[in-house]
Amino acid sequence: MSDEFDGLDATEKAGIGAALIRCRALAAKIANELRTKRPEHFVDKLSLAEVHASLERALPMSLPR
Repeated sequence: MSDEFDGLDATEKAGIGAALIRCRALAAKIANELRTKRPEHFVDKLSLAEVHASLERALPMSLPR
């Protein structure tokens, strides 16, 4: 993936960077809202677990290298 990223022009890299910033902000907002809720507030615990797993998988991609 790094080779693919290196081949992008500055505009494409800036777009990807902006998208990652928006994703981080959204993930932080979701995390803050989820922290205030107790498990019984959620109807579908499996869906919540899937969201949590998705966020954990996305985290390494959002970290600077």
